[in-house]
Amino acid sequence: MASTQVKKIRKRIKRVFFLILCTIMIVTTLPRITTIAQLYEQKQELTQQKQALEQEKAELTTTRDSMDNLETIEKSAREKLGMIKEGERLMVEKKE
Repeated sequence: MASTQVKKIRKRIKRVFFLILCTIMIVTTLPRITTIAQLYEQKQELTQQKQALEQEKAELTTTRDSMDNLETIEKSAREKLGMIKEGERLMVEKKE
């Protein structure tokens, strides 16, 4: 009879120890899991920012390359600065 009671007590001790161990594992891993989730979200945001910046870089490179073109420079000088070629006359429209 005593041996069955000892076995029951040992089973209870094992269960309690197992529950304590599981609780400790859960308590220690939950903050790490939340940190991992936050880092994953941050990674996603940074990836999106990187893609947007790469797209902007490509657009700026295209603009820079087009600015190196002599025709574009001439067009810009004529429209924005009012410059004319030698021998041309500038016509200004008078607004009333």
